[in-house]
Amino acid sequence: VYQGRFVLPIPIAWNEDRTRLYFIEAGHLVVFEPDKARSIAVPFTAERYWPKGVVHFRQIHPIRVAVRRIFLGPGEELLYLKSVSSRIQSEQFLCLGPDKDAGEDKVLFRGSRGHLLREIDANPRKRFLVGSLVSAGKAELALFDYAGNIIKSHRFQPTDPYNIRYLNLSKDCRKCYFTATKLGRNIAGLYSLDFDTDTVRRLATSERSPFLISSLSPNDRYLAFTNGMNAAFLFNLATSETCKVLSLDGLSEVEWALLAELGISWCIGRPAWSPDGKIVVFSLDRPEAKVAGPKKLEDFRFRSYTAVVSIPTKEVLLIPARYGACAVR
Repeated sequence: VYQGRFVLPIPIAWNEDRTRLYFIEAGHLVVFEPDKARSIAVPFTAERYWPKGVVHFRQIHPIRVAVRRIFLGPGEELLYLKSVSSRIQSEQFLCLGPDKDAGEDKVLFRGSRGHLLREIDANPRKRFLVGSLVSAGKAELALFDYAGNIIKSHRFQPTDPYNIRYLNLSKDCRKCYFTATKLGRNIAGLYSLDFDTDTVRRLATSERSPFLISSLSPNDRYLAFTNGMNAAFLFNLATSETCKVLSLDGLSEVEWALLAELGISWCIGRPAWSPDGKIVVFSLDRPEAKVAGPKKLEDFRFRSYTAVVSIPTKEVLLIPARYGACAVR
């Protein structure tokens, strides 16, 4: 239906009625209409996405624009986080656009080295977003409004988890779920932050991988998460119960450890939810040993699948796939 230049066009976002899909590919914002099998590509130029009044050196050094996350609100209002860099200068911008009155995108946050937004998640309908800030070596989770004001924040102590990833803002914007890894330790945790009480609670941990990749269901009932390597889980937010829904079998503990040493840390991707929260989808590359006692990466083969998990029944459908799933309609 759509043939792009790259296997996985990310970041990605649906409009509200899921008739148009927005994603970034090869320096363009692509608007794709699946029902009509057509797409429109809008160039991401340095002049537009490096706001006016910012000194830069495009006459001397080439500029690279990278958009990391996009969100669509009512009226297909676009919120995005991007970085713009040259060899001698780097800036980060959280933007909202287009502003119909000003004719350009509005900058909500401007970051530079030592003061950056590492991750964001947003609720475009309520016009709030959460971001993980790193400033002067300290980590902070902040709740912003769409005017760029910090409404509430939680600053972590040096002994707390530092590397904060995969933010999930609840529908009422009162809680944030996230994963974090302590520096220098191969232990990842799944956490919740209550903005009203300013309390952090640990929900789950994993020692197999330094990553837990999570996604909150649209109805705020479950957190689907993976350890990145060989298992996926559902965490019930009402009962605090964890259920394993997917497991990649066929390799020994020694072989999994060898894959990690060889730099393979991602076999299961970030979960994607259906709009009703009844189905969660994982893209995965299932490793198999081609020879007994594998010693190098060439001794393994990887088969790609899309795993479709039914939440009511916990049944799993494995679909052979050339490309991994990144959005569910």
